[in-house]
Amino acid sequence: MRHRRAFALPDLLIVVVVVALLGCVLAVSGGKRRGLGSQSESLGNLKQFAAITTSYAADYQDRFWAFSWTRQNLGPSQYPDLLSGITDGVSAQSAQFTDLVRRRGGQPSLARIPNFYPAVRYSHLALADYLNTNLFLPFAVSPGDQNLRRWHENPAAYVAGQFSPSPGNTTAMFGTSYELSPAFFSDARVTATTGAIVQGAGHSVYAMAWMDPITGVRRVSEVLYPASKVHLNDNAQNQGNRAPAYWMFPDSRAPVLMVDGSGAVRTTGSANPGWNPEAPTSPSPRLSIMHRPRGSLRGERFLRAGCGAPIASRAAALGAGTLTGRK
Repeated sequence: MRHRRAFALPDLLIVVVVVALLGCVLAVSGGKRRGLGSQSESLGNLKQFAAITTSYAADYQDRFWAFSWTRQNLGPSQYPDLLSGITDGVSAQSAQFTDLVRRRGGQPSLARIPNFYPAVRYSHLALADYLNTNLFLPFAVSPGDQNLRRWHENPAAYVAGQFSPSPGNTTAMFGTSYELSPAFFSDARVTATTGAIVQGAGHSVYAMAWMDPITGVRRVSEVLYPASKVHLNDNAQNQGNRAPAYWMFPDSRAPVLMVDGSGAVRTTGSANPGWNPEAPTSPSPRLSIMHRPRGSLRGERFLRAGCGAPIASRAAALGAGTLTGRK
């Protein structure tokens, strides 16, 4: 009579180890697939931005999309309160932001925010008028930006302060996950009454010497080496080698849109320092990500003022004009 050999303890341990290893392999591969899928979705959003940028430039004299109101050229607007009390370019663009959010974003009672420069985080809102659509723009939200997705799904709850964490203001839900370099809405030249926007000491914080920045004048044809300059980067999705990584880590990778319309995934470690056309050789700030043009879109060390003299450093004057792109 034959007897079957029962499982011994070593055999059972081997089986447990093999099953555990297989589980680890499947978990890692599943995480990689999810990460790749999320990156693909983000690159798809960026490609929509690229197509719209091409169309916008064809319709508006080769310009990049940006806010267009200035102190001298306001409106038109159906809200008279937004057309009065405008003393500089910052208040003009804050008024345009408010006009868009009232008309397109379902917030008719939103008041104009003083000392608020929306171009840093909200320039994409100008595309709502161009596309003749209401906010929100679905392609402006990264798959990695879970808070912004939830806010868009239930804006009434957002306004009522029912989300945690709550940014404590009405404007943040109209933002985008994709960060735009100031090179594409701020001129790098300086005149007697206007100055370039300079990146400040914190992320998404910028400074200017005057409250009348030159904006909305950058042209697509100005950009040299467009395949090497990033137009937009995904600010909400940073991947490491094995897991999401803090964006300042050199191996942190994020989807980006190049000026030539191509999408790519680039590392923070290969990025240039922050946007500072007034001191392009300075080692700081370094809080800007993704291959931003240091001095200009053309690739020069810096542009020159209209009188032909080099742009002077005005660090002492910058403090008084410090603004934030997020209210």
